[in-house]
Amino acid sequence: MPDLGEVLDKLELACKALGQNEETFSWEWEERFEAALSVYGAEDSAKVRGVLDEHFKAKWDADALSNAPADLQQLVKSLGGLRGGQELLTSDPSHDLVVAVALWPWGGGAKISMRLWFLSKNVSDQEKENLQSRFRSWFA
Repeated sequence: MPDLGEVLDKLELACKALGQNEETFSWEWEERFEAALSVYGAEDSAKVRGVLDEHFKAKWDADALSNAPADLQQLVKSLGGLRGGQELLTSDPSHDLVVAVALWPWGGGAKISMRLWFLSKNVSDQEKENLQSRFRSWFA
């Protein structure tokens, strides 16, 4: 299994790739969910999906969520579950560091909220705090 630094470097590249198009994305930190949040128009969906599909290979919708790892199921449960049209995408869920991306269409499908979380397993509290700080800095 790759080391934490290697995984984090790859996740940073993926998150920064999402932030490169400032016309599409304006990021803010959402304290309520401790997540990076961006809202974009449905007309940008193909562009966004291109970046997401390149970096986040694992995907779950409401029907497939029961096949997701327990920590991802718990994350979705804390958000109120997945409804039709909503998706959760992640980096490799078998790693100790995972970035989860939730896509929530709203406004009759005209807008999509995208939230990104940093999840860690088998990591000390101090290391988790350091990693979380680094993750937040990607969206500053």
